[in-house]
Amino acid sequence: MQLFLSYAGVTSTTGHVAKKFIYRRYFRPQLKELQRHLIERDCPSCFNFNDENVKTVGEFSFLPLVTNQCNKVIDFNFTFLSHFEPANGLRFPTGDTDNHLKALLDGLRMPNTKNEIREEKPKKGEKIFHCLMEDDGIVRKINIEHQKLLFDMPKTKRDDKEVFVLIEANILPKYE
Repeated sequence: MQLFLSYAGVTSTTGHVAKKFIYRRYFRPQLKELQRHLIERDCPSCFNFNDENVKTVGEFSFLPLVTNQCNKVIDFNFTFLSHFEPANGLRFPTGDTDNHLKALLDGLRMPNTKNEIREEKPKKGEKIFHCLMEDDGIVRKINIEHQKLLFDMPKTKRDDKEVFVLIEANILPKYE
């Protein structure tokens, strides 16, 4: 199964809990829409959100699409678009690309311990928190591309710190 998610805004190179939740909250409605789509299309349960996979961490109930037990892996293609000129020998104004990627990956997975939640509390409507994966150990391959952003971002126009990220996730059978 192939799916696409997007993120538009400032990315972070820190693993700060609050930033990870900004990402999780950004991806959550997209994943909720994916669930609606999969239900409408009567997709098999092996490629769908399964209520039996709800996991509670702190006050949150997380529903991952891909779990450690489902015998699936994920191949990712990340396309970063920014006003910062790619491949110019300089770093992103906010840090290294690999650190941005790590923080985004953390936002795509559910937290495993209460320590990864800290002071975060569910907001209204977040009874079930959809996420792409239970753990990033499910990731088999990552490809990263950085290109020039040729349009203005809605909030800040030409802020070098804002990016548009297109995330292609290919969910595939795991070979034993």
